[in-house]
Amino acid sequence: MSANTRGGWVSLDEARALGYQPEDDAEAFAAELIAEHGEPDPDNPVLRCLGGEFTLPDDQIPRR
Repeated sequence: MSANTRGGWVSLDEARALGYQPEDDAEAFAAELIAEHGEPDPDNPVLRCLGGEFTLPDDQIPRR
């Protein structure tokens, strides 16, 4: 688990209480990824929900 600037889905309070200290933040890679792919759509349920595609109804799961 990382101490990501964006997100906020998961609290690190309990992990820190056990002595865990995250070392990484995905924000270090954000500018490069946004430049390549554009800003993420906040209304896209795959990006909005923790669990991504696994949170969609079966008939909405993208087929590859």
